[in-house]
Amino acid sequence: MPRKLILDVDTGTDDAVALMLAALHPDLELVAATTVNGNVPVDYCTENSLRVFDHIGIPVPVYEGVAKPIERDDFPIPRGDIQSSNAVHGGYLDIPPSRSTKQATGAVDFLIETYRAATEPIVLVPVGPMSNVATALLAEPKLKDLIPEIVIMGGANRYGNVTPRAEFNVWADPEAARVVINSRVRKITLVPLDATHQALVSLDDCAALRALGTPAGDAAATFTETLLSPSPSQSQFSPQCPNPISPCPLSKEHRSRVARPALAYVSSCAANSCVSAAPKSLT
Repeated sequence: MPRKLILDVDTGTDDAVALMLAALHPDLELVAATTVNGNVPVDYCTENSLRVFDHIGIPVPVYEGVAKPIERDDFPIPRGDIQSSNAVHGGYLDIPPSRSTKQATGAVDFLIETYRAATEPIVLVPVGPMSNVATALLAEPKLKDLIPEIVIMGGANRYGNVTPRAEFNVWADPEAARVVINSRVRKITLVPLDATHQALVSLDDCAALRALGTPAGDAAATFTETLLSPSPSQSQFSPQCPNPISPCPLSKEHRSRVARPALAYVSSCAANSCVSAAPKSLT
């Protein structure tokens, strides 16, 4: 039986690939996507998420979340112009505008109501700043006992991607990260930036994705190639091996942990695991 999950996203290019992988993989049932302020403002995240699901023809409900960090008015350093050529994720994704619309309920209320009513385990996978999840945990203290597992893309050990030590998802809302990590949810898995740097994608992989001839394969290639463009802000990515950050919690090794609890180990995100999993999943 497919394992249920909710993806909490700040959809730019990498989260778009994570959404497609989760929506299309036979071992996973994507219950919903919740959007949060992060790589792009939350209204852009919502529209981008809707565009992704419309593009691949999979109806997944999208719930819009909070528009700023839980205790701050903005990021530690305010976001620059998302339309600038230096912006890694840009603004709207380069796929047709959405035909579907966001849900009337906000993301925080949706999370609380869904876990209160759940009769089966639903794994929560935040791959952006943890503002939605922290707000829900603070609003409903019992939520820590209702969420069976949180798999987080966030944090760093050896090096960061915003400062020498800070990873964006934690840096963008550190107070929210503290709430979530200290929440005492029964099982929390952290997939740090270091792990994503072991899951490399090349231009050859993009070509293989596009050769599938599917909307998801073509979009995944386009989004990944965006990270290969020679913009100064993207100098962290080698032209032959960008790291597909947000899909890594759903990569071959970590997807096994989410989809098959018996394989409950979390020590590695094997090199090229995202790529080896993606072509079969993005059909």
